[in-house]
Amino acid sequence: MYLPPKIQKSEELAKMIDKSAEWIKKKSGVEERRVSSIDVDKMGAIAGGLALKAGNCEVPDLIINASGVPKQTLPDTSIFMQKEMDFKGIPSFSIHSTCLSFITAFHNASCLLNSGVYKHILIISSDRGTIGRNFNEPESASLLGDGAAATTGCVGGKAGSRGCDAVEQPVPPWGRNRLEQSRIRRAWCSVWSKRCSSRRAGRVHEAAVGRGRVFI
Repeated sequence: MYLPPKIQKSEELAKMIDKSAEWIKKKSGVEERRVSSIDVDKMGAIAGGLALKAGNCEVPDLIINASGVPKQTLPDTSIFMQKEMDFKGIPSFSIHSTCLSFITAFHNASCLLNSGVYKHILIISSDRGTIGRNFNEPESASLLGDGAAATTGCVGGKAGSRGCDAVEQPVPPWGRNRLEQSRIRRAWCSVWSKRCSSRRAGRVHEAAVGRGRVFI
């Protein structure tokens, strides 16, 4: 994960949208957001490199960009991320389903891994929401921030097993308190439990989500 060092507090943003900090926190629940000075491809490359290191993978055989907004349409944003990571010739593409892009990428990665076409997939989500904020629309302007997250998926179950092979993924650490993090983890567990039909996968799921990780 990459978090830009610059932090913008709701008290600072309130002056830009002619609202109070209390209004922002009540409407969006956001107390602070990050503001990046580098573009999505560079943020994504940093997050991607950290994910590969954590996953003990030097070079993935597929890169999926799962961001909400692209750097540009052509060439694809995933190509720019690959270039920033000093890779060349790795198959890559983008998946866009607005705020659900990261989860949609998980679904597609799971299918590709189970098919045996790919063995190690890197998923990157990088967004720079602050650059497009309209301060005349305080609801959205108070919500958007910048940052990037990435994870790797690799085949971990036996070929031909029912449901999904076990692929370890970190749960995004969204939420500023334990209650909200617990809700997010339960939601992720619910989403991926539907993807895994075997009892083994379900048990792994339930045990792992409490440690902040999910298996798809």
